[in-house]
Amino acid sequence: MFLDEAFANIDADGRVELRRLVRDFIDRSGCTLVVATQTLTDVSALCKRVVLLEDGRVELDAPLSPAALDAHPYLAALAAEATSP
Repeated sequence: MFLDEAFANIDADGRVELRRLVRDFIDRSGCTLVVATQTLTDVSALCKRVVLLEDGRVELDAPLSPAALDAHPYLAALAAEATSP
């Protein structure tokens, strides 16, 4: 399944519910999910692995973890933004 900014124009409550539905579907079906997003919340809710593409090149390919988020300045900035008040 490919999702490209799938939750971008949905209200906050709807995003939470849709992420849960997608995660449940992926877990039950065993299919692979590819998510194109700029939102760390989508990544943390849906993904087990992060692949960061920059100018058509793979800049990071790692299991999703705090270390992976700190490994690239863009992901570290997203993580900091997600945790700031």
